[in-house]
Amino acid sequence: MDISIEHLRKASLAFNREDKYELLVLKSHLLIEEKLKEYLASAFYDSDSVMSMSLTFSQVFKLARALKPNDNLNWFWESVGALNKLRNELAHDVNCELTEELLDPVIRPIKKTGMAHFPNGGAGFFKPIVGHLSFLYSQACHLATNEGIFKHRV
Repeated sequence: MDISIEHLRKASLAFNREDKYELLVLKSHLLIEEKLKEYLASAFYDSDSVMSMSLTFSQVFKLARALKPNDNLNWFWESVGALNKLRNELAHDVNCELTEELLDPVIRPIKKTGMAHFPNGGAGFFKPIVGHLSFLYSQACHLATNEGIFKHRV
């Protein structure tokens, strides 16, 4: 198969972009997944078995959300679900560009809580995404460490 000019152009566009915010979304997704698995593992006697399972993010997300209903965490689940959707778009479309419109479903639930205070959109929209994703991750850490449903099992 010959490599066409179109193939080279497509690769050039994909590899010459500065993807620091896209990479931040992908890394945040992985870190949050790890914490959700830890939260899941706290519900089982053999936590190592849970941690070694090859569950998709979607499966981990749904199981973790189903473990313990908490209306105070609806914003968290909404934001993490939107982060997963965004991650899928970024991971499966090499030319997907992160925009304010794509990020909004992830950030909007965080802003609604009033717990995280970052600037609104506009020219500097991408800078606060670091803070928003850090806040989301910190909440996943809290869930995994302090809210585990069977942390005090005998």
